[in-house]
Amino acid sequence: MKIVIQAKNLKLNQALEDYINEKLNSLEKFVKVLYNEKYYDHFFGKGKPRVEVWVEIGKITLHHRKGKIFRVEVQMRFPGKSIRSEAVSDDLKKAITETKDELQKQIKKYKEKFSH
Repeated sequence: MKIVIQAKNLKLNQALEDYINEKLNSLEKFVKVLYNEKYYDHFFGKGKPRVEVWVEIGKITLHHRKGKIFRVEVQMRFPGKSIRSEAVSDDLKKAITETKDELQKQIKKYKEKFSH
């Protein structure tokens, strides 16, 4: 699974990047069962990765310090399907977890439809 992270009005440090990768890589076990053919889990493997994840994190505003100022948007692209989730929160890690949970629900729904 290839994960691309983009930060807007926010500095992306290694700890935050690791947290995002840890949360989103936990979705990989749900995705792998969708494909019977060879699953490419390495970006430089033969062929294209089966799943691409685009993450955009950032602050909605630069001058506010309280309230729901953090925004996280995640888009997952499968072959023939794309799902997305967005969350706004006062805590960046909470927003990341919310988007992961929403994507997990959507993947399960897609898996049920895909398996029939």
